[in-house]
Amino acid sequence: MTIFTPLTAATNAERLEVSHDTAYSIAFAAVLPCLADFIEAERDQADICHSYDPAYSAWHRDAQRARGRLDSALRHVHSLRVERPEDRPLRRMVVLADAMLKTDVPDRPRYLHRQMRLVFFRQFQVQGFGPTAHSRNALLIQARHLIDAMMRLPLFDYSPDCTIAPDATAPADDLSPAFF
Repeated sequence: MTIFTPLTAATNAERLEVSHDTAYSIAFAAVLPCLADFIEAERDQADICHSYDPAYSAWHRDAQRARGRLDSALRHVHSLRVERPEDRPLRRMVVLADAMLKTDVPDRPRYLHRQMRLVFFRQFQVQGFGPTAHSRNALLIQARHLIDAMMRLPLFDYSPDCTIAPDATAPADDLSPAFF
């Protein structure tokens, strides 16, 4: 015999809160597939060892297109205004990903990644239990997994003799709210 035990509180359907999607959250959600495509294209590049064999020219072209789509999506999100407080962690993640991709200093992406992991639950999560917070946090966790995958790419793998000493004048915590 089966015993039925409801796990959720009985609520009135009219009182249920809906997730508040904004232009910023919709654009951020569009960045995630672009980032996944970029990661896949860079992995393909690593598999062929950046060979210039004509047979692999389509892979090189796909990698360049994926990077172009990602840059375009990031620019679009940067052009939008943060409408709700729940969008601020999304903005921080976009600024972080953009900084990792556009830096010229070899150790900078690894440093930013390390800092993101240290402060993720303080600065890259939305506080609260509502549907909007759950929706934004799901996007941010997916973005975190993609950033982790991006950091495992050969593009960000520098040999020890290529490393540059950290800048002593750089602030200790680049992920402060002022950074974003």
